[in-house]
Amino acid sequence: FYHHYYQGGHLMPLTVLTKKFASRTFRLDLTADGSAYFVCKPIVGSKQNEIAKKVMAEYAFDAQIAAFKMLPALLEAHIVGWEGLQDVSGSTVPYSKEMLLELCEHDYEFMEMQLNRIRRIAREGRLEEEKN
Repeated sequence: FYHHYYQGGHLMPLTVLTKKFASRTFRLDLTADGSAYFVCKPIVGSKQNEIAKKVMAEYAFDAQIAAFKMLPALLEAHIVGWEGLQDVSGSTVPYSKEMLLELCEHDYEFMEMQLNRIRRIAREGRLEEEKN
């Protein structure tokens, strides 16, 4: 399914996520050469709302904490793996839920930008089986 938009005076197709691909796994490149990437699954709006309600219920006493906890909760549902991540010493950072939560804690701004990209996964990513 395509929407169209104009770029440089030309009509261009715009890819959107449809039900047919909603359960597929996508690769979201983090580097220009594709050597680092997240492996992601899109989540539907109703699932996002369910996550938001759970976080708000758990941290209802403090809206600021609830807002901070929303990012890791959403990313935990989206990100199922990664490749090519390294720490500042050059050591490989293997994927785990715990490491994902650590990245959200210590590199919140970067992870928040990635969540925004993941929400546009059909345009920003590519199907995982097409990576090679």
